[in-house]
Amino acid sequence: MDHNHPMKQRITRIIRLDGARMTDRSATHHYLREALDFPDYYGNNLDALYDLLTEPGAPVKIILSDTAALLEHQPDYGQALLQVLEDCDTANPDLRVEFREGPQSDRSYRVSLK
Repeated sequence: MDHNHPMKQRITRIIRLDGARMTDRSATHHYLREALDFPDYYGNNLDALYDLLTEPGAPVKIILSDTAALLEHQPDYGQALLQVLEDCDTANPDLRVEFREGPQSDRSYRVSLK
């Protein structure tokens, strides 16, 4: 995540997501659709998530808190979701993604699956 990129410095919107609300795939994509204000054609899968989050737009920061709960409910799919979000951060200069392990944590971290 290149947080020093000039586009990443002028965030205009912050979206906070709660990993504890992502209890299964269906709940995850329903929550993401609403929280990220996705269009009706959102495909409810990780490919569709990547496609929409890598479209150019106003600079946005997504903070996903309580990743520990997400990974507890969905170990494999949760890891895949975190990786997709990190890939979106890398691919889209208008997007910044931060992960926080607990619900109240201030410390951000990176996914290390690569």
